Amino acid sequence: MNEVSINGKKNIIEVILYSSPACRYSRMAKDFLIEHNIVFTEYNVLSDYGRAKEMISVSGQSGIPVIVIVKNGKKDFHVGYDREILLEAIFKG
Repeated sequence: MNEVSINGKKNIIEVILYSSPACRYSRMAKDFLIEHNIVFTEYNVLSDYGRAKEMISVSGQSGIPVIVIVKNGKKDFHVGYDREILLEAIFKG
């Protein structure tokens, strides 16, 4: 869990990263989270079939990375890596 200040108000967020070590976009997403001091749970969908099925259930497809962000009880997911979209999803209201 992370505490993020949005418009002066503290928000608790949880981040889950479904990834593969062979995917450069997965690595970029992971580096982004580390760079911004975001604590996250990472699941390698190549080595964990159960988590791969879970990822498909969440996102409706099998592309990686899938980043799940739970903020204020609302779950949102993003497929692929887009720095600006992640900044908006994590740090904006």
